[in-house]
This record gives sequence, C-alpha cells and structure tokens, in this order.
Amino acid sequence: MQALGRARLIGIALTLLALAVTHGPTLRENLGRRHWEDRRFFVHNRNHVQGWSEAFTVSGAWPGLYRPLSTNAYYRAGRLYWDNRIEVYQAINTALLAGTALMLLELSLRVLPPVVAWLPPVLMASRRASSQLPVESAEFQGLAASAFALLAFLLWTRGVERRSWPLEAAGLLSLAVALLCKESAVSTLALLALHGVLSRWPAAAWKRFAAPVALCAAWVLLFVRMVASFEDRQQTGFEYEIGIGVVARVVGFALFFWNAAVRVDPDGEAWPSLAFFDGPQMPLAAGAVSAALAAACVGLVARLRGACLGPGLQVATFGALWFAIAALPYAVMLDRMFPRYALFPHLGLALAAGGLLAAALEAARERIPLAATRAAGTPLATP
Repeated sequence: MQALGRARLIGIALTLLALAVTHGPTLRENLGRRHWEDRRFFVHNRNHVQGWSEAFTVSGAWPGLYRPLSTNAYYRAGRLYWDNRIEVYQAINTALLAGTALMLLELSLRVLPPVVAWLPPVLMASRRASSQLPVESAEFQGLAASAFALLAFLLWTRGVERRSWPLEAAGLLSLAVALLCKESAVSTLALLALHGVLSRWPAAAWKRFAAPVALCAAWVLLFVRMVASFEDRQQTGFEYEIGIGVVARVVGFALFFWNAAVRVDPDGEAWPSLAFFDGPQMPLAAGAVSAALAAACVGLVARLRGACLGPGLQVATFGALWFAIAALPYAVMLDRMFPRYALFPHLGLALAAGGLLAAALEAARERIPLAATRAAGTPLATP
C-alpha cells in the first residue's frame, strides 16, 4: 500500500509538471484572449437560450448536433455566473485536462505495476496535440466528454468488480453526462465490452452490461428525436466516408501522438505538421503504427481463443484497441484531421505505452519469451 501511495504521489507530481511545461506557455500567452468560436457560442446562447429548459430543447451553435450540456447549458451558466469571462472558461478547460490525465493515472495504477504507472499520464499530459484545449472555450465539449467518459469507465468497471450498485449507478450517470456533452463518447460502450472480453467477465458481469447498452440506446433515440425536432433541421456540414480511408485516418490520428507531427500556432491552435507528414520519416512511422494496431488485433484474437498474454501485453493490447475504437468517430469524417480530436483516443495509446514497458520489465525479470501461452488469463484490472 505504501508503494502504491508513493507511486500515486510521484505520478501526480510528474503529470502536473508535464502539463505546466507543455501547455503553460501557450495558456499564458492566450490568457484572456477570445477565440473566434467563443463569440459564436456567446451570441447564440444570448439569442436562443433564455431558460434552462431551452438548453435541452433548442439546437446549439452548430447545426445537426445535440450537445445540450456542453454547449447550451454550459454557456448559459457562463453568461449568468461569470459574465462570459474567458479566463474562467480557460481555467475550467485546464482543470478538465489535468483531471483527465490524473484519472488516467488512477487507471494505470489499477492495471500496471506502480513503477511504470506514471508513464501513461505523463505522456498524455505532454502531448502538443492538446495545446488548443485549454485556451478555447468551445473545446469544453471534447474535454468534458472525455473526462466523464473516462470517469464512467473507472466507476462502472470498479462497480462490476466489487458488485457495488452505487458505483455502477455513478458510472452510468457519468456516461450519460459524457453523451450529452459530445456524441463521440458513445465509443465508451465498446471500450467496456473490450474490457470485458480481455478480462474474461463472468456471465453475471455481462448481464450488468445491459445497463450501459440500454443507456446508450436511449441516448441514440433522444439524439435522433431532438435533432429532428429542431426548426432549422440543418445537416452538420461534415462529409463522411466508410472505407479504406478510415484506416488511413486512424493511423494519422495515432501519428499525432508524436509531438513532432503537430504544429502549434501562437494562438494555441494545433495543426498537422507538414514537415512531418511530407517528410521521409512519415511512411516509417505510419508503418510502425499500422503494425502495432495489427498486433493488437492479433492479441485480441488470441485472447478470445483462450491465450494468456501476460499482464503487460494485455494492457498494451487494450490500450491500442482503445485508441482505434475512440478514433473511429473522427476517422469517418473527411477533412477533419484535427489534432485536438485525439484527446480521448490518445488515452489508449498512452496506456499501451505503459503496458509495453511493463511487458519489457516482465520479460527482463522472468527471462521468458513474450509469446502468448495457452492458459487462463488474469483480469485486466489486476497488476
């Protein structure tokens, strides 16, 4: 227990330091500066959201979407309680980014040895792809959805492990909040199922899984009904593609995990770095990412067939597939390769990096091959 407590304190200190070093300068330079989208949300909220009930019944600033908590309700609160001061929005976004990284630390402490549990949150906190998130109020949508989705995962899975209905209920409430912040949070349902497969849930746990399934189904029905009820009934304006291009865009979002693949403007906006994506290193990096994702799929198949991957490799497999699942809602969109979308997917990549380091330490300690062996596996939640 003392080792776990020390690992938590070290992880918190390193994570906050990484956040300060990576995002502190950008936040300082843009503190109090409004972004063009801030005004769009402020004006829309003033003109269309006159009461709390309207926050849930009128469309947001962008058409074709239903995000009542992170757009209408949030900006109504900002207008009423802090007079739309941009510094307050920036402080909230920064706190959410830090909170998400620290929740990743808690997940890492569950599934990784304490000696390596610091790595995923530090990697997450040091990603330049997130530079835009603290400085623009509109990024609250993705930040809140990611934070509450991760909280839902932590609470609900712990509730299932301990057979605690209050924890499960808290997890479901967090998932509902995440869904009402941004529709991409629906990928959390697939992450819970993936966790169940890799952890070899018993039948009783799979029965409990009916609750988040029902919640997501109810949200889909609500989303469709509300979007259809809006007076303008406009489309989102996004173009979508289902095909091989999705795979290429998933790989592209993974490349944003490298800071060299991201260019940050003085105003904090993050863009793909042309020097990286047009350079000779890009095919090699893309090939490595593709091979890693393919290896994770092989690991999942092996697990389904009864193989034991070892704790480290099991976490690495889970993390890589987390990334792929969470990136899909963005990868189906054309011309939307924005680094800021990678926050929730990159949680998985950071966790995978920790799993690979743990697997390397396991191999060094035990001096055995890392290949999967036929045996009963250990739960994902067991370090």
